[in-house]
Amino acid sequence: MEAGDDRIVAPESRRLLVEALPRASHWTLAGAGHSLLRADLLTPVLNWLEAALSAEVSGHG
Repeated sequence: MEAGDDRIVAPESRRLLVEALPRASHWTLAGAGHSLLRADLLTPVLNWLEAALSAEVSGHG
């Protein structure tokens, strides 16, 4: 989860983290700041978890 308007974590640090974890899911939330307090994340995260669990159960994970 990456806040697109994060003013604390430098863009270079975010890029290096993405490169270091190539198999990780990566979402960028445009307009969100460091704390993600205003981001509506519940539904997308639940959908992501359900998809990951379905893939695991079906042997595609």
